[in-house]
Amino acid sequence: YACGMSQRDISEQIKNLYDVDISPELVSKISESMWTRMKCELFYDRIAPGKMTVEQLKTLIWRFFISYWNRRRICSANDGLPPTLKRLRYYAAQGAVA
Repeated sequence: YACGMSQRDISEQIKNLYDVDISPELVSKISESMWTRMKCELFYDRIAPGKMTVEQLKTLIWRFFISYWNRRRICSANDGLPPTLKRLRYYAAQGAVA
């Protein structure tokens, strides 16, 4: 979405990159789930977003996604590993095979 891609564009990109068919509707559901979880983990009962400027909110959201969502969040689909660690292990295993 950040690059102006539609749900259909994202679906086609996933098909081109990974040869996996994902409907635009599923892309929408995944995106909505991610935003809902982010709001629960980041905002509710933690800060008062109504007292922050738009720039402060943008910075807070960016830091959340970069530092937590991509690097530290435990994900059951990744055998309980944060996404970055799972990715590093995957590429290390690929290098060992090659």
